[in-house]
Amino acid sequence: MTPNFPCLALILLTLGSAKHLREVQRPSITRHCYQSFRCDVNNFRISALMCLLALSQVACSVPREDVLECGLPEGSKFILKSKYDWDPAAVLIPADVQTEKNRTPYLIWYVSRKGIVKKTSAYVDYIGPYRDLNDQTDLAPFQEPCASLSKIDFGLGIPLLEQPFTAIPLRYNGKKIEDMRSAITERKEKARKKAIAAKEQYAQSLQGAIASGDLIQFEQRLNAGANINAPTDQDDRAPLLIALDKPETAPFALALINRGANLNPKGRPQGVNVLMMAAGYSTPEVMKALLAKQKFDVNQRNPSGGTASATSCCACQSTRQIVAA
Repeated sequence: MTPNFPCLALILLTLGSAKHLREVQRPSITRHCYQSFRCDVNNFRISALMCLLALSQVACSVPREDVLECGLPEGSKFILKSKYDWDPAAVLIPADVQTEKNRTPYLIWYVSRKGIVKKTSAYVDYIGPYRDLNDQTDLAPFQEPCASLSKIDFGLGIPLLEQPFTAIPLRYNGKKIEDMRSAITERKEKARKKAIAAKEQYAQSLQGAIASGDLIQFEQRLNAGANINAPTDQDDRAPLLIALDKPETAPFALALINRGANLNPKGRPQGVNVLMMAAGYSTPEVMKALLAKQKFDVNQRNPSGGTASATSCCACQSTRQIVAA
């Protein structure tokens, strides 16, 4: 294949500055090009790059074809073909831009058992896998087009096609559907085992003991050397955050604080510290323990504008007094 030098030049021009394009909330490329004539100096580079990419969609498009084979029980099959233009430069544009355009429906060919090929005038809608074939989660994008063939009057004079039939997907772009089925089953089984393992890990964790309210198990796990700051696969919050969720788990929170738990744990809501959480959901004893361990800015505001003092149970005067002190 002869290299497309204009295309290569456009790609190279944009490749080094692709990071700037990710900051753009992309409107229509044509509209962006038009607006670039009026843009200020700071936006000119991004606008120029968008224009280059718009040109690359014309200069760099590569004709491609997706092929789906649908088999019939007696050995004949249908070949479904959908053409489109693939734009390699689109990988440099923000994620909402598709890498393909001018997609056609599936045109249909019938192939007899003897290998005789007949083109039909029929077509079915293209249903793409929408993801890498190695990450496919189901076979519907291949099963549905094949199943829809039974509803078409092909008019080929073939007795088999004049009777009810069921076509099953055999291959997509040369890859066996049965291999995909096996891979999907394997991925689902791995996901199932991972979920079970995560559930078992959670049940044996400090978080699991807090959630079940089992203080004895909790103390035993602490004494056995459990990591007091570690999240689990099932819950990405540190144990202290779970213990601050409600007054009933205050004994767990006190045990963690007294054993030196990190008071700035990961998993907190943005802009919220543990004192604010304790003021809103826990008990005065927990707030005292926190203030004894670390100095907090009681006037720090959360994203809603509240402070630890303002959120301290609202009606709980004793808790408000703790924060005020």
